[in-house]
This record gives sequence, structure tokens and C-alpha cells, in this order.
Amino acid sequence: MRSSSSHVSSAGWSQYTSVLKLCQCRSRPCRTNATPAAAHDEREQSSRNQRCPEAPPQQQLMLTSPDVPQYVAQHEALQRWLGGSFDDWEVLEMRGGVINACWQVNRLKRGGGGGDAGAGRSLIVKQALPYVRAERMRVEAEAMAWMGRVCPSAVPQLLLYDPIHHVLAMPLVAPPHRPLVEAVRDGEVFPDLAPQLAALLSSMFSASSADVMGAEAHAAAVAGYANSDIVAANEQVVLIGPFEPSDPSNSWLPELDNAVAALWWAGAPLG
Repeated sequence: MRSSSSHVSSAGWSQYTSVLKLCQCRSRPCRTNATPAAAHDEREQSSRNQRCPEAPPQQQLMLTSPDVPQYVAQHEALQRWLGGSFDDWEVLEMRGGVINACWQVNRLKRGGGGGDAGAGRSLIVKQALPYVRAERMRVEAEAMAWMGRVCPSAVPQLLLYDPIHHVLAMPLVAPPHRPLVEAVRDGEVFPDLAPQLAALLSSMFSASSADVMGAEAHAAAVAGYANSDIVAANEQVVLIGPFEPSDPSNSWLPELDNAVAALWWAGAPLG
């Protein structure tokens, strides 16, 4: 096993929130052939089976890079998916995120006859930090599991959700896939992106509508996915804080007082 603190790109750790497999390969169509009632019954049964459990009160283990191989080895789903053992794994800490700690675990390829089918596999292990947890990881895990049933070609498989230590694991979405925002920034053009996104969103919105789910199930799902703490935090950081001079996170050099006042109170552009 090799553990490294030299980081890899943060593109991987949040990749399932990007377009994932929609950008550079043709995804399989989402499920649309079931009747609303049948689709609802199937999802309800699956939801009962896969609902992320509530964590009992217990001290959270804060993972570090040296801890990750042992954590993987202790969870059968991860051990089975990655294969191999400690000596076959490489751990890379991923940088760039502020909400989760994240690691890429690679199954190293060994020399030989090439009969090791699992060699070269990689998975992502990420842990929500205590000061920003706010149920975010549970909601994320349940949303991944739900999307995996509605449109499995659009999201990675949820391999593990650990409600005690707030850890989520999924396969690495490897190159040539990359976050959409980076590709667009680099000038890449995806002619099929609009129809693929439209198909994904229409499948998601249809499957999550009250008409398909039923009013009672829909209300329960809305309540289950609600995350008022993180919504309030995002509102403060993104929508309120930057526009409130009194917010403690806002600071500037004294010589910029007039420019800041003009920008905030008069809407005048700087310069």
C-alpha cells in the first residue's frame, strides 16, 4: 500500500455533481418505459430497502490518508469492489474541496500475465467534516441512490454510505470524463449536451413529481431531502454575506473604503 499527500486534481471528488458521463460518451437512456404507478411502486420498495440509516450517537472517526486503506479493508462492499489487499492499493489525497476530505484509492497494476481483472480500478472515499456536516452527506447519499435507480447511466454507483463516520464511497469516473465547467472553460463543444441534459432533467423531474409518486410519498420525500442547515449556510455565504458590509467575512484595505461604499450602496462600478 502506498499513501501520498501529493494531491491530484479536485476534479474527481465532486465529479458526480458535474455532467459525468453525459459529456464525452453517449449515456444509456434513463428509465421511461414503466408506468407511473409501476415506477412508483418499484422506487418505493427500493427506497425502503436502501434508505440511508440514521447514525446512532457515536464519536466520529476523522480519517487521514494512512487510515483510508484500513477503512476500505473493513467494509466488505469496498474491499470486494476494489479487490486486492493493502499491498495493491495506492491512496492519494485530493485537494480543492472545502466541505469534504477526499481520497482516491487506486488498485495498482502488477506485472505478470494480465489475469487480474480488477487491476487499475479506483474509487473515491470522502468524508464530511464535522463543522459543515449538517446532514449534507446523508442527503447526498440518498440522492445518489435515488438517481441511480431513476437514471443509472448518469451517476456513479453508491458503494457505501457510513452514517456514523459520515463517509461516502463511489467508483472514480476516470478520464476522458471531466467536470463540465472545466471543459467549457477550455473551449470544448459538446453538440449532444443539450438533449442529453434535457433527457436527464426530464427523467429526474418526472420521477420525482407528485403525479408519479403520489401526494403522500412526494411530501415524505420532500421532508426527507430537506436540509435547512446547509441551505441557510449557502444563503449566508453566497446571497447575503457578500452584500452586507457588516458581515465579519468581508474585509478590505482602508484605502478601498470609498470604492467599497460606492459598490455596495450606490451600485457604482469600481474604477
